[in-house]
Amino acid sequence: MTLSRNRSTLFNTVSCKSLSKDRGLARLGDSITNLVLSFAVSLVLGHPEGRRAPDKVLSQALTEAGLRHMAPKRAGIDELGDIAESLIASAWLNNTINIEDAASTIASEFKEEDIGDRKKENLSAIRGFKKLLQEVMKQMNTYFIDSGRKT
Repeated sequence: MTLSRNRSTLFNTVSCKSLSKDRGLARLGDSITNLVLSFAVSLVLGHPEGRRAPDKVLSQALTEAGLRHMAPKRAGIDELGDIAESLIASAWLNNTINIEDAASTIASEFKEEDIGDRKKENLSAIRGFKKLLQEVMKQMNTYFIDSGRKT
């Protein structure tokens, strides 16, 4: 079975407003962020592990990355998390990031001894997702400048 669309044609427009309203993109981003975090933790531990990226972690990472302005003023933790997930999904769909590099970026902020301690693990995940979101914005700004598209 061949797919009639490749991933870059699934997502052909992006704006700050669309990121906060596109539920499908946020759901895809939720799956991607969970995969990336699981992969990162697995890299650190040396064996497969599953993790979920809490909205609290993603919203904090979005804020610390200087991207809070992308959300409505009254956005709560859930909406901020959705925006972070949408940014990561849109970057993946536009081929500006890949799963392996994203997981490596996040894994670089973890220490093996921190895994299992929820507070330390969340702090490491915040640092990792902050770094990833900053890289995503850097790459997407280059993508939009090169393609003549506006964010």
